[in-house]
Amino acid sequence: MTIELSTTDRRDGKALALFARWQDWQQGHTKDGRPFFAIPGSEPGLLHMADQNDCSCQDRSSRGTICKHMRAVRFWMAAYQTGQVRPRGRTNDPADDLVILTEAGAALLAEQRADDLASEAETDLAFAETATRLRGNGAGALLMTYEQAFASVEA
Repeated sequence: MTIELSTTDRRDGKALALFARWQDWQQGHTKDGRPFFAIPGSEPGLLHMADQNDCSCQDRSSRGTICKHMRAVRFWMAAYQTGQVRPRGRTNDPADDLVILTEAGAALLAEQRADDLASEAETDLAFAETATRLRGNGAGALLMTYEQAFASVEA
């Protein structure tokens, strides 16, 4: 199989650079079952959904040209047909399901967890106060659920 590269269209060179990193691509399927690749864009964290015929990038949508992402997929398909590459299989490695957490995302999660902990502490305190009050009323051994405890607080 022969693939011709343009010496004047910079997209071919960029497509080759993208193809060289094909193992970083993610694979998926559209709702109607069409396979696609999620290929890193020019901006960090940006992925473009591309196959041989279409792409979600601005170059494709605004100019209607065959963008570098589509060209990279075509290179991948040519390499696949000759047995040079294979789709990545799904592994059982839990690391495959990890996501990258940004600093802002980590701060948000920490704030939410702090709120959860504060709420849990308030609940525990209210339960302890109710239990103390019930024991003071001669309740003896205290076997009740949180719901029972809070029902007695409201009463």
